[in-house]
Amino acid sequence: MSIINSYFNFDVNCLVINCDVKSIERFNAVIRTKFNADTEISEQVKHWIVMFSEASCTNWIYTCQHSQKNKNKSTSECSIRKRNLHCTANITVLVKKTTKGTIQNDRMLKDGFNGEIKVNFEHNHAVNVGEAYSYLRVSQSTKDKFYEYFNMGMTPACARTYHQLNLVNDEDLSKNFSSIKLLANSHINPRSRQIYTLHDEWRAYKNIVLIKNLIF
Repeated sequence: MSIINSYFNFDVNCLVINCDVKSIERFNAVIRTKFNADTEISEQVKHWIVMFSEASCTNWIYTCQHSQKNKNKSTSECSIRKRNLHCTANITVLVKKTTKGTIQNDRMLKDGFNGEIKVNFEHNHAVNVGEAYSYLRVSQSTKDKFYEYFNMGMTPACARTYHQLNLVNDEDLSKNFSSIKLLANSHINPRSRQIYTLHDEWRAYKNIVLIKNLIF
């Protein structure tokens, strides 16, 4: 149960109401949390899912990244690395309105817990293995690191080597991951193709800034 709780530690308002644990890769949980009604709820929900993805080393678009959602059937069938594994794991988010009537039916609303999140973490594939980690999307914090490397004048290849050396020498990361899983984890260690995409994005941004400076 403590391992499952670690998946939600990023949310200081999180309360695990119910949890049925079969294994670290298969569990169902109902949690309550607080969303700020004064700001855009949808953005807060997206941020919660991103943070959960990073904490659990998985990818979600409300469904597992290996579900049928947003997959091209012909491409999936021909690809060696298949993303479409028909996984049914999913996340359901309900944000409740706080009124006198709803508080009577749900006492947790009185304390501000207006978010109810149901996590179906029953994957039909391995989660905590190097191959699964290699499918993960690059986290924003990792993207920012590579943008900084490029600002320092590094090429994509040089940035990748420099970044990997930093990862294997990071004592905190080494406590949580073996070296193989650490380097396979695309959240924190992008694949070569992802790094070149980041470099293209960085270069395009720099060109826009340069053009604006020339015009104005």
